[in-house]
Amino acid sequence: NNISNHAQNLRSDEMKILLVKDDNIDIDLAKSVTILNRICRTIKFDFSPEPIKTDANESTINFLKEAISLTEKLQEFQRNSVIYITEKPYADNFFYHATREIMILSFSRWSDYTNLPIENGLFFFVARMLTLNIEGKFRHKQSIGCVYDFLRYKTDVDAAMKMGYICEQCLERIKKIDNKSGLENIQVDVIE
Repeated sequence: NNISNHAQNLRSDEMKILLVKDDNIDIDLAKSVTILNRICRTIKFDFSPEPIKTDANESTINFLKEAISLTEKLQEFQRNSVIYITEKPYADNFFYHATREIMILSFSRWSDYTNLPIENGLFFFVARMLTLNIEGKFRHKQSIGCVYDFLRYKTDVDAAMKMGYICEQCLERIKKIDNKSGLENIQVDVIE
């Protein structure tokens, strides 16, 4: 498996998420990491000070190729997961594709969906990634502003970010999950 978790020298109870951007997007990762580290008690965030360009040269994101390229380029960074931020679009027009180890997040045409800054989108998708790692099977088909909304229409991301919550139904569901998979720290930060 060429996409692997490079969590060398991390304790089993530590979770560290690395934020990385390509060279074509304007987002303040240093400030974003500072805010995320203030919000989260158990999950730690770090960022690459330099933009990273993947070896994939297609006009749309090829998740597998770009994930393999990122994994190779980020070997020196200690982390459990990587969130790669780009303006390049996906052919299926999704905001992201992800595994437990890597999320490639597309902010292509962001201003068409919301007037909020890309940083707000980053915070929303970090929360979404964390909650889906706890329980990833359920999605609201109709958007209600919950982090578990499917977001069938990309403009629904605007309301979801502005509401910024986990609905009672979803919160109760994730509280009941007996998390023996090492994700207890995610559960703590998401619920609290």
